[in-house]
Amino acid sequence: MRAAVFSLAVIAMGLGSADADSALALPAPLQAALASRAPDGDAEGSWRYTVTIASEDGPVVGHYDGALDEPVRWSLVSPSIDALSEAQRTAWDSMGGGDDDDDAEADIADEEGSGGSGGSIRIGQGGGLFFGADQAEMIAGGVEMLSSTSTHIIYGFEPRMDSDGGGDIGHFMRGEISVRLDPPAVEMLRIYAPESFKPHIIARINRFEIRMDYASDAAMPAPVLQQFSLHLEGRAAFQDFSQAVGLVFSDIEYLVP
Repeated sequence: MRAAVFSLAVIAMGLGSADADSALALPAPLQAALASRAPDGDAEGSWRYTVTIASEDGPVVGHYDGALDEPVRWSLVSPSIDALSEAQRTAWDSMGGGDDDDDAEADIADEEGSGGSGGSIRIGQGGGLFFGADQAEMIAGGVEMLSSTSTHIIYGFEPRMDSDGGGDIGHFMRGEISVRLDPPAVEMLRIYAPESFKPHIIARINRFEIRMDYASDAAMPAPVLQQFSLHLEGRAAFQDFSQAVGLVFSDIEYLVP
């Protein structure tokens, strides 16, 4: 069951959405910001970057190069593979940095409820770092202005978000999105549960929060993810669980086809 709960978080990271309502009326500043999104073909292989992964035993730094063959795209920068603690190894494996044997062992451990990654993290649409259609289509309705300045507006909204079982769990959540006015662009997206909820008869989520921070660059066709965080706490099958993920991206290069 712990694997299923972690999978819920992974889906949220990838922001898998239900069928979007293309006729949804949005405020003009928000609509303009959402129009700056990932081009077609944005995928894992389109990127090169360094990522710093937070863990309870200290950060893990990895490098990803989409220009390389898939089996060798990830390389561990620090600490060395032999110096990784169990928590750091789990964090590294969750990014897809572990080998196949490590992933298999983690999946087995997760099913037994004793730890493991429960799957690799999928960042953005198709694995890319751009703000994309998956994120934009999470806005299901209920859009309201929460605050505004001369340069930014923060909107609240009702999110649309799929679970593993195919149901929309967005009605348990609230969303916030910060947009820059000139030039229009999304700078922050946050999804959170204002109170505990039960996505499954034997599971309760006590805390659920995802935040993504984006930055714009004149050389990029859309805002690029800079930081990602997730906090998940609850109880499933009579076991407490807690998951925290923190990612910081740097040295980002978009490998234009």
